[in-house]
Amino acid sequence: MRQVIHNLIKTLIVISLSNVIASPFTHEFSNPSFQGNAGAHWLSIEEKLLKKKAEIKSKAEAEAEREEALKNKTNVAKFFKNVEARIYAQLSKQLVDQMFGEDSSNSGTVEIEGNTITYLKDGTNVTLTVVNEDGATTEIILPINSFTF
Repeated sequence: MRQVIHNLIKTLIVISLSNVIASPFTHEFSNPSFQGNAGAHWLSIEEKLLKKKAEIKSKAEAEAEREEALKNKTNVAKFFKNVEARIYAQLSKQLVDQMFGEDSSNSGTVEIEGNTITYLKDGTNVTLTVVNEDGATTEIILPINSFTF
């Protein structure tokens, strides 16, 4: 055992007296953020994130549209749309009868879902004015005597 310790000490002395030659330790990062083209790296990461967010949003919108389309395809929804169309057709028929029928009046006003429809006959024309809920106005002038068949 003593012999082993002496050999070990001799080896350490020889190593410590000799010139040790080694290269300095240098560490290089492999992450592009720490090298010359960091901006391009950050932009590519940001681009990937934006694409993923847009994809998720697009999928959510498509799912919502699909659910809305399924709701509109039910028999009850079809029935209500049909009833609503018939009611509006009946209202428009009554309005036209008031403007051009045998017992027509010279003016009138009706309100439908916040929209005000007013008509005024001046002998040659019927002026139909529609005022929306937001105040936008549409005016239609119809000549009375030109509706002949």
